[in-house]
Amino acid sequence: MNDRVNKTSICSISFLDIVDYSKKTDSEQIEIKKQFNNLINLGLKDVAQDDRIVLDTGDGAAIAYKGSPEEALFSCMTIRDEILKSNIHSAMPLYVRLGINLGPVRHVSDINGQPNIIGDGINVAQRIMSFANPNQILVSRSYYEVVSRLTHEISQMFDYSGVKNDKHMREHEIYSVRLMVGDKGPVVIKADSKSRLESIQKWVFASLTVFLSIVLLWQTNNTQQQKVQPINTFESKVPLEQKTSQSTEQSVTEDADSSSLNPNKKNQVKLSWDKMKQSMNKGAKEPNCSPAQKSMKHCN
Repeated sequence: MNDRVNKTSICSISFLDIVDYSKKTDSEQIEIKKQFNNLINLGLKDVAQDDRIVLDTGDGAAIAYKGSPEEALFSCMTIRDEILKSNIHSAMPLYVRLGINLGPVRHVSDINGQPNIIGDGINVAQRIMSFANPNQILVSRSYYEVVSRLTHEISQMFDYSGVKNDKHMREHEIYSVRLMVGDKGPVVIKADSKSRLESIQKWVFASLTVFLSIVLLWQTNNTQQQKVQPINTFESKVPLEQKTSQSTEQSVTEDADSSSLNPNKKNQVKLSWDKMKQSMNKGAKEPNCSPAQKSMKHCN
């Protein structure tokens, strides 16, 4: 191994993560980690020790396979299938997400002098793992392109799962590994209930946002209409007689101005207008009384 330190190579890397491990109590974490380590040893029993590097990540593990690329696939399938079998009768079921990638890594030594790996290959493997559902295996496109060309049987183990964006907005094409159940053929692992619940919550939130936006827009328009309404109401309350008087006065004034070249006609227009105003004022002051009422002085 020493001759390979600080050298870059293309490896198959699997990244495994125990779901909700940090939420467990100390005693539960110890029991789960013991079970998880036994599964790792079971999955790696056919992989030569010199062809692998195993890293403990605390709540999971990362494994670099320096030999055949299909070894990563078979090891992860062994671990997943054993988890599914043990969960049937287990009082504390285990849920693990698994991701596989093929990419460049650099072989280095850690702080204790033990072999370690860094680089984009392991980083992408972790991103691919983060997209997986509990007890589901996802692989990157780079890994799929290589391993699916090995045999026809291996190529039938995958289903295309689309493009995903990680937290750095980097796109990843992913493929899910089918679950082989007896003679019934390949079965695709469906999304867990937690993922469905998150999708429903996002849909409800989006619907409420649209509804509140519509209500806010309606209230804004209604408020603007109410601000304009008092002006129209005030204008509607102006007496018709006052409007008529103003209109007539304006008309007479315009006629008087237009006849400024004829002083006699201008005087006649003003005299007519004065008589009309006296008549209107007299009619407004005198109530409509009958002759009998006027004789009895009931009308002033």
